[in-house]
Amino acid sequence: MKKVWKNWSRDVLIAMISLVFVAMIVCCVIMLTGYTDELHEQAGTKALLFITDTSGYLDDSLNTYLYKTGLAAEKLNTLETENFFEFSQALRDLTLEERFSNVCFSRFFKDGVEFDTTTNVEYPTSDESSTVVRLSNRGEIGFAGILTDRKYNITVAAFCAPIKDCEFADSIVLYYPVGDVVTLAGNQKTDYTESARTVLLCAADGEVVNVVGDSDDFGVQLHDNVYQFLAREINDKSVTDNLRDTILKNELATYPVLIENETHILSVGSAGGKDAPIFLIGIYRAIDLYNAEYSTVSTILGALIIFVVLMIFFVIYFFVSRRRTARMLLTIGDIDSDLDCPTQKHFERESATLISRNRGSIFSIVVIEMNHYDYIREHYGDEFTKRILLYLKLIITNSLKLDETYGYMGSGRFVLLLHDRDRDALKDRIQILCGLAHNYRADMPQGYHIELVGGIYEERQNVTNDVGKMIDLALEAKNALNMETDFGSFRFFSEHLKERRSLNEYIEMNMNSALENKHFRVFYQPKYNIPNDRPDSCEALVRWYNPEWDEYMRPGEFMPLFEANGFIVKLDKYVYEQVCTYIEESVLHGEVLYPVSVNVSRITALQKDFLDYYISVKKKHNIADRFITLEFTESAAYENYEGLRDTVNALHQNGFKCSIDDFGTGYSSYNILKEIPMDEIKLDRFFMLQGLSGERDMKILESVIKIARELNMKVVQEGVETPEQLELLRRLGCHVIQGYYYSKPLAQSDYVTFITEHFKNSDFVNRH
Repeated sequence: MKKVWKNWSRDVLIAMISLVFVAMIVCCVIMLTGYTDELHEQAGTKALLFITDTSGYLDDSLNTYLYKTGLAAEKLNTLETENFFEFSQALRDLTLEERFSNVCFSRFFKDGVEFDTTTNVEYPTSDESSTVVRLSNRGEIGFAGILTDRKYNITVAAFCAPIKDCEFADSIVLYYPVGDVVTLAGNQKTDYTESARTVLLCAADGEVVNVVGDSDDFGVQLHDNVYQFLAREINDKSVTDNLRDTILKNELATYPVLIENETHILSVGSAGGKDAPIFLIGIYRAIDLYNAEYSTVSTILGALIIFVVLMIFFVIYFFVSRRRTARMLLTIGDIDSDLDCPTQKHFERESATLISRNRGSIFSIVVIEMNHYDYIREHYGDEFTKRILLYLKLIITNSLKLDETYGYMGSGRFVLLLHDRDRDALKDRIQILCGLAHNYRADMPQGYHIELVGGIYEERQNVTNDVGKMIDLALEAKNALNMETDFGSFRFFSEHLKERRSLNEYIEMNMNSALENKHFRVFYQPKYNIPNDRPDSCEALVRWYNPEWDEYMRPGEFMPLFEANGFIVKLDKYVYEQVCTYIEESVLHGEVLYPVSVNVSRITALQKDFLDYYISVKKKHNIADRFITLEFTESAAYENYEGLRDTVNALHQNGFKCSIDDFGTGYSSYNILKEIPMDEIKLDRFFMLQGLSGERDMKILESVIKIARELNMKVVQEGVETPEQLELLRRLGCHVIQGYYYSKPLAQSDYVTFITEHFKNSDFVNRH
């Protein structure tokens, strides 16, 4: 009887629940039928609101770029440029700054004539947008529209700004990528663009210049014609005619249209102002824009609450499923699928457990990274790189002891938790790993060996107990710029690293102002020609004078940081410009003058404007051919032999000589001699240091000099400090020496005095 009662009660409950659901459905149907007449009107109103607000966001974006252009004009107005070329250079340099870095190119007007800053020559206004010319002639700041530049054949957004008190320009024009301008507007994440099937940015003639937002169901391409697209999709000529009239009149409008047998709303808005209006055309499904009254939503929500209450019966099931899912999620991401080894996530969790369980042990977090990982992967492929990583995984796992673990962080980087009795024992273990990696030979490119670099954080330093933070500190030790390693290519985290980081921050905060105030000063180190017994040339070296400290900062303190943050490009160009100015002025004053070598960093050599800039500055200062030698580092060649070879050939054609600096420090030295037609090699100072034996040292040096001479290359040995070294180099046939034995780097005035005294007949050898 009791069981029957339970079954009956359950049936009654199910029946009641079913009735409630039926009643809810009936009520919803009755309510929804009352909205049908209002839907189309609501959809049109909402579509117009959407496109109006989207136009507003686009106007805000245009104003942002207009403001940036005005800032650029104001900054240029404050610069003291002495001639047309300096102003053009100042405008180019300005576009390299971070806030203007997305400028595609720039031009400026003077007395109605337009000039291109890339070539410093007149740009024909007949090829320019009439709106750009009109704004420039009126001396107004404004948006000049979206146009396809004839010179570069790219679509850009143009912004003009006047320069009121400049002798060399009346106004500037900055050209930005259309995508950046529209993306700034598109970053406003609202329903306006997300609910649209597409939002198109069009010119007055109907050309599509951009697709706003992330949605585009129609596959519209740039430069398509919107009228042709709509004629194809809508097949209603009256709509396209009305749209054309709306755009010509620069008005707002919406049109109900039928696409794919479904009602859509076509809305039109504009942005950019009267000089250069651009138009937004949005297409929305009408059903996506319907908006029920708040009371209706509340009623539906109330009904849904009843539904939620009913779902309580399933809570237990969901709770059990959730616990099962949580356990699964906990292990997701614990294993790297490619290497079948623990990930950093798993490593951090397991390391925290091991450290907590072994309070008596001192642990170290060691980050080990495969050097040149990105280059190896790019040039030799994923499969080759994976084989190396699997080998590293093997030697790491075989080296682990009890209560130690490891994980793979990605990008050729492993992290280890190790414990040893002292630092020396830890060093020995890591050096064994490095040796095993270095000796790997399977399918390796000729001359390449696996090199491991890394950083170490020791738990005894008591900076943090968090494993993730320990990893960060080990990475900070690995990545420390301008710091000596503690052993091999590994570095321990230390308090000195904090001081180094503070110095780096000071350098980065002051480097731009130091460049503007000419605190970077060019020194010249003379070179001595051994066979001719006279000065040969000199090398331009940069020094940073710090007026706060009243002393020069050592190049080793700032140069590595400049190469890492990219400032080296500005500094290289500054030094080169200073050297060319010195040469030009010396010629004008009839002073004694010798050829000059100028260093070019790897990053500078990779810049797109490298050749154009160096060639144009040489011509601007009327420098004689083969008077300037550009010195490249071995790393620049190693990363791209073909690219550097093409660069050297182009430099030769334009009167430059080229040298490979610090020859012998890399493992690709002889490849450089084989692949690149250098005029000169500069032997690194390590050739002057004592090796295993003096006889071995001499044979190595003799062979390098002999090979270079047979290739008709000038040989320069740097770091010469004793008369014995000079005599050795004389016997071996070295052409030129550079070093403190002959002269230290000199300020320009001291250098001029030095070479003037040694101009006629050098008695250097007799004096020394």
